[in-house]
Amino acid sequence: MSSESVSAIRRTLAGIVALASWACSGSTQPDATPQVADIVVNPSSVTLSLNAQQPLQALVRNAAGELVPDASVTWTTENGGIASVSDAGVVTAVGLGSTQIAASARGKSGIATVTVQRTPVASDNRNSTGLPKGWMTSWRLASS
Repeated sequence: MSSESVSAIRRTLAGIVALASWACSGSTQPDATPQVADIVVNPSSVTLSLNAQQPLQALVRNAAGELVPDASVTWTTENGGIASVSDAGVVTAVGLGSTQIAASARGKSGIATVTVQRTPVASDNRNSTGLPKGWMTSWRLASS
């Protein structure tokens, strides 16, 4: 057998092996999993009172800016003592301070900043005596 015949047989066998490997994987094309270019978390910044909750949304996009369908997103928190995050991206404020929440998919991440503050005390329009503000003016006018 000549060296040209051996080379032709090797090329043919390489082609058969390539076709067989594609056939065994159930696809006639190489892996077509969409690549992730970036992840945008909305809202990107949120301020919560203790025990309040806020759902976040992760927009997973490809290089063309199109949404990547069926991208599995993993949510994590930088500091679980300030805020926790569920598998669905719902943040719960558990302690005072600021932390970051990350949404990750296929090697990329997007970040949201969460600040937790004390629950503000509502004003009830009373003065330091416990009486409604302006009560003295009203009383004087009424007694005149």
